[in-house]
Amino acid sequence: MSDPSVPVPGTAPPTSPTSISADTIPSPLEAIPDMRAAARWTIGAVSAVGALLVGGAPLTAVGRIDDSGDLVAFASGMLIVIVAVGWAVWQTAEALTPPLTMIETLQDKRMANLRSQIDRSPSIYYGPFGHSWQELSGELQRHRKIAANLRSAHASETDPSRRTLWAVALSEAETSIALAMRLQNRLISLIHVWQIRSAVRRARLHTLIAMLIVSAGAMLILTATTDPSIPAPPPIP
Repeated sequence: MSDPSVPVPGTAPPTSPTSISADTIPSPLEAIPDMRAAARWTIGAVSAVGALLVGGAPLTAVGRIDDSGDLVAFASGMLIVIVAVGWAVWQTAEALTPPLTMIETLQDKRMANLRSQIDRSPSIYYGPFGHSWQELSGELQRHRKIAANLRSAHASETDPSRRTLWAVALSEAETSIALAMRLQNRLISLIHVWQIRSAVRRARLHTLIAMLIVSAGAMLILTATTDPSIPAPPPIP
């Protein structure tokens, strides 16, 4: 009974589930369907623009191409549009792929903004288990070891009154484990959402750049299929 990892019967562990109100906060995972819906909408919109530019008016105007320069401009414009649209769709589709998330992912450089927010109020995210995810994980492992020792002590105890005390201490240790697990799982969920958020924001940036490139390709197509010999209409007096 001299093992320091076994608390004295009848004394409470240093943590308490009443120190935070994590259960009253909505799960971060609830934001994922909306972000993925926005990504799917983006894919649909970009695909529609690409279909309009590639399969619509440009193909009907191919007959207006009368020299090799226009042919090169038309082919270049079509290639630019197809590549830009494909790039935007591919980047946005990446946001729909579930990323692998572990608590160690918080160390990733893309999580710098999230880490800074957590550092402002660490007790909200780590509760009474420290000020970092390493301390949270360490405390979880420590309480699991305490619980294992308490189970062994409870099983080997023959005195009924002391068995009751060991059972109370074990219950308190398991409560601390449940709280640490809840906090760790919520933190992992938040990291997962942040990963998807970063992917969606990155896809939006790529889509914006791709649409600017598509505009340049459309201008090439328009230039190649416009017949300069057709006079402009006279101005209206």
